[in-house]
This record gives sequence, C-alpha cells and structure tokens, in this order.
Amino acid sequence: MRFLGREMIDYGGVIDELPGPGHPSGNIHTAGSPTRHPSKSIFNSIEGGKALRQSEIKAHWEMKGNRLIQIGPDEWIDPGH
Repeated sequence: MRFLGREMIDYGGVIDELPGPGHPSGNIHTAGSPTRHPSKSIFNSIEGGKALRQSEIKAHWEMKGNRLIQIGPDEWIDPGH
C-alpha cells in the first residue's frame, strides 16, 4: 500500500532526523524547492493519524537511544544509522 506524501512506517515510510520548523539551526526538513512533502500527509487524513505519527516518532527516538554508544564525554555514535 502506498500513500501520497508520507508513508506510515508499517508501509515503508521512514523518519528522518533533519532539523524542521523551529529548530535553532533552521528548517532543513521542509524548506527548499521542491519541498520534501509536496502532498497532504496520510497522518492528517486518517482517524487517529496524529497519534500514530507521534507514536512512530517516539518509538524511533527510543530505539535510537538504545543503539547509541558513547565514545567521548559529549560524543556519541549510532552504529545502526
């Protein structure tokens, strides 16, 4: 199953880690032309979509946190990325 715009992780979508709107380093995620999200988000089109999106984002960061390895005082690597 393929959706226009973003896809749910269950259907092959991915969560990127680019800074988005409001980030101190600027909006890399949705800025530029063409935009990374030219179509309407599936998450805003289905019942419970916003909660699904938030749960996928939370799970992504929790899994990343479990993978991180500290190699210095303020330096971490992600062997799974």
